Amino acid sequence: MAGPTLGRILKARLKDRFRSANLPLLHKRTIRKKHSDEFRTGILRDQGAVDLSEEFIKQFWGDVMLFSVDKLTGSGYPDKKIGLKQITGTVNKTCDDLQSLYIKQQSETYEKMLKLGNYLDGTSYWWNTSRAMTGALKKFRLFRSTVERNFGLDSPAMKSLSEQIRTKVYSEKIIRSIHSFPEDEVCWKKALMSVSQKKNKPVATK
Repeated sequence: MAGPTLGRILKARLKDRFRSANLPLLHKRTIRKKHSDEFRTGILRDQGAVDLSEEFIKQFWGDVMLFSVDKLTGSGYPDKKIGLKQITGTVNKTCDDLQSLYIKQQSETYEKMLKLGNYLDGTSYWWNTSRAMTGALKKFRLFRSTVERNFGLDSPAMKSLSEQIRTKVYSEKIIRSIHSFPEDEVCWKKALMSVSQKKNKPVATK
C-alpha cells in the first residue's frame, strides 16, 4: 500500500491538479522456463492447497496505513503538524473499523461456503451422479477447502491477525511511521539537495 498511501499525500498537496485513473490490472506473473503461474511472496502452496495468510495480513495492515493517512490528510497532514495523540486515535479507530469489516466479510464467506458445501455433497444433485463431473467436483471441493482454510472461522490468518491487533505491535509501527514522516521527508530533501549540489559543483582543474 506504499503507492496508494503516498498517492493520498500527493492528492492532499496537489488538490485540483491531482488526477487519478482506474486502469485494468494486467497481472502476468509467470515463470518463463515453465510458463507456470508465480504467486506473490505472501502466498504459499502447500500440498495442493494455497495459503493466503501472510498476504491477507499484509493487506489488512496496508489498509490500516492507507485509510489512516487518508483521514489525516483531511486535517492538513503532512504539511500541517499533527499531534501524536490524534494520529494514535485515528490509527486505532481505523484498525477497529477494519477488523469489524473483516469479521463481517469472514462470516458472510463462511455462510456461502456452507451453501456451496450442501450443493457439492448433496447426493441427489445431477453433478454427483455423473462420472463426467468427477474432475470438476474435485476442483470445486479443493476451492472450498482452500477458502475455508484461509477465511474460515478457525483460520490461522484470522487468529494471527487478532493477536497482532490485540498486542498493537503493528499499529504502533504505523503510528510511529506516520508521525515521523514529515521529519523523514525533510532529511530526504536535504540529502537529495546535497547530492545534487555535489554533482553540479565544478571540478577544479590545474
